[in-house]
Amino acid sequence: MSGKTRELAHVDALLEQWARWGKQGSGLGFPAITLLGKVMEQGFAGAAQPGPVPEMDETVQITERAVLRLKEIRRRVIVKHYLYWQPIEVSARYCHMSPGRFRTILHDARRQIADYVDGYYDSNNGRLISAA
Repeated sequence: MSGKTRELAHVDALLEQWARWGKQGSGLGFPAITLLGKVMEQGFAGAAQPGPVPEMDETVQITERAVLRLKEIRRRVIVKHYLYWQPIEVSARYCHMSPGRFRTILHDARRQIADYVDGYYDSNNGRLISAA
C-alpha cells in the first residue's frame, strides 16, 4: 500500500461505515437507481421517505456532511463506489468517464473528505471519531 493510500485509509473506513449505515435504510421505498440519485443529491438522510430511518451516529453524521459538501461529480463517484463496490471500470462507465479519471476524482474526493473530517477532529479538541 502506498503512502498516499495509507494516509487515506481512515477515510476509506469512514466511507465504508457511512455506506453500510445507508444500506440499512435502503428499504426506503425507492428503486436502487432512484435511491442512488437521491443520495447523490440529498445524502442518505435527505433521501429517506417518512418512516423509521436507522439512527445516524456521530461518525456517520460527520461523514455524511463531508460527502454532501463535495461537488456533484465527486459526490457521484463516492456514492457509486461505496454503495455498489463494482470494478472501477464499471463504475467509471456508469459515470461517463474513463477509469483513470474515475480514480483521480475518487482520490480527490477522499482527500477533501479527509480535510473535512480532520478539521472536525481538530475543532473538537482532538475528540476521536472512530470508524467501526
